[in-house]
Amino acid sequence: MATKIGGSGVHLHQASSDPGSPVAGQVYWNTSSGEMRLYDGTRWGVVNRDTDFLLRHVITTGFVAGGYQSSSPWTNVNEMSHATDICIDRGNVLTQAGSYLSGACSLTQGYVFGADGTWPGTTTTNCKYNLWTITGSAATASRHARNDSWTFHKEHQMAWIWAGGNANNDVLNLSNDTMYTTDQGVNGPTSGDSMQAGAAGHSGENHGYGWWDTSNGTKITFSTGTNATYASTNAGGPNSQQKGVSSKHDKGYGGNEGSYSGGYNFRRMDYNTDTVTATVTKPLANTGEENFDMGQDWQYALGTYDGAQNNRGHKFFYSTDSGYELGAGSIRTGVPGGSSGTCHWRGS
Repeated sequence: MATKIGGSGVHLHQASSDPGSPVAGQVYWNTSSGEMRLYDGTRWGVVNRDTDFLLRHVITTGFVAGGYQSSSPWTNVNEMSHATDICIDRGNVLTQAGSYLSGACSLTQGYVFGADGTWPGTTTTNCKYNLWTITGSAATASRHARNDSWTFHKEHQMAWIWAGGNANNDVLNLSNDTMYTTDQGVNGPTSGDSMQAGAAGHSGENHGYGWWDTSNGTKITFSTGTNATYASTNAGGPNSQQKGVSSKHDKGYGGNEGSYSGGYNFRRMDYNTDTVTATVTKPLANTGEENFDMGQDWQYALGTYDGAQNNRGHKFFYSTDSGYELGAGSIRTGVPGGSSGTCHWRGS
């Protein structure tokens, strides 16, 4: 349907969702969101709004924190430049070593949930580090002890710590470090899928998607903090150790097969339809327990498990659903290998 805009005689197409098979420069009015949207040749974006999700915060730098090798957890942090692919060791930054972690980040702090110096660790102990000065400190404790939790993140505002052995949620307000708990929201596994007590997932602008096995998926709506299941055929991943890749491009990725290792493909989930629309090749074959950061137009893996905990890394492009393995200078150093850590990012 077309409608007349003002008195100029300009008519604009209306629809409740992004049209299929768009061309660069195509514009329409989204009747569901009340936005004018423009296709730039790669993605749909909001016209003339300085709060567009992609540009609201431009990510320039990624980090990987903690993780373990051979039952030894780390306090180490590495920093990845998204402009140069150069990864540098920032040393033993965390106040507690941790493995089977999850995390979230504010504009200034990277939070590490479940770090108590032990492996695998079932704990309420958390820590954080400043993303600019790279100095570590203790963080507000969780209300429930967890092992191998997953964290959904609403940008740099809120974090929902989920699963890891407890069905309730710990919720962290990232703007003021306030931690509270709720039994309303994301129902998660209390015992995982026999792989620790774990879960995995990925987050977009308005929703997060989690899974703990191939038949169990949960979607959280950030505006309300409530959840709904989604069809098992569209579960984001097969188990808790095939981790998720978040994006600002209306899609996320979870492992398609494997367990601690054995993953060769991603499932690509469309955030607009809650469906898995394709499988795409992982840049690193036979992997799991990955440490994935989030980026603007590409993102990085910073350590995985392929039969051993390692420092292998990849660069993955959201626009093409493809990437490649990184070599020396672009992979984590300072530890002999590390999987099941957590990643953070900063920008402007």
